[in-house]
Amino acid sequence: WRGDGGQEGIPRSSHASFSDNLLASMGASFASTLCVHPLWLLKSRLEMQTFESKSAGWVQYGGWWDCLRTIVRTEGPMSLYRGLGPALGLVPHAAVQLLAYEEIKKRDRRVEGVPLNPIKPFLWGAASKFAASCIT
Repeated sequence: WRGDGGQEGIPRSSHASFSDNLLASMGASFASTLCVHPLWLLKSRLEMQTFESKSAGWVQYGGWWDCLRTIVRTEGPMSLYRGLGPALGLVPHAAVQLLAYEEIKKRDRRVEGVPLNPIKPFLWGAASKFAASCIT
């Protein structure tokens, strides 16, 4: 049989369970934090540069590449993950938001053949962010 959109083996009504969505959202939040944290560190270091910090003798970077090279060379590559603990504290927030979004989307009543109103995903996202902010 052919499922949704002509793809073989995917039933139109298949939805992941609540626990599957929870596990997937926690994993995705954790993985994205691990990938993005070094970029947050570089951004923070570059934002800290001011005239006052220069006169105080703080390291001044010539851009993101210079910042990355300097940190790795002088502090070691693992220093790119300084402050990771508090950042991982945000994982439940992102997981709740993803989970809420999927649950809201799952409960939406779609009519076959009618295109999705583009405002719906916006509203789902706003509601899921609100839920995550309230819960975490």
